[in-house]
Amino acid sequence: MTVTTLRLNRNQMISSSEMARHFAEYLERACKGTDRLYVTRNNEIEAVLVGIEDFERLLDLEELVEHLTVARVRETRRNEPEVIDLAALLREEGLIADELEGVNPE
Repeated sequence: MTVTTLRLNRNQMISSSEMARHFAEYLERACKGTDRLYVTRNNEIEAVLVGIEDFERLLDLEELVEHLTVARVRETRRNEPEVIDLAALLREEGLIADELEGVNPE
């Protein structure tokens, strides 16, 4: 898991009890897309309240990262040498596995 440092200002951090008392106000702020509100409990961030547009953008970014990761894996595999089965290689070379026992490769 990656640890990210957040840059927050005080009015973005809301205690859970404050959030409960004034939820409609904070929901309106999040829906306007002007704020991401970080909900705290015991001085630790426990949740984030964001508007739907912001959330959908985050989902799109997550999907993009997944696609880029898959593309990177595919490219890496494409550049790796092909794995050849030992038995197939021996047959191709006209060798028998028993003939290799005791052969010193040096």
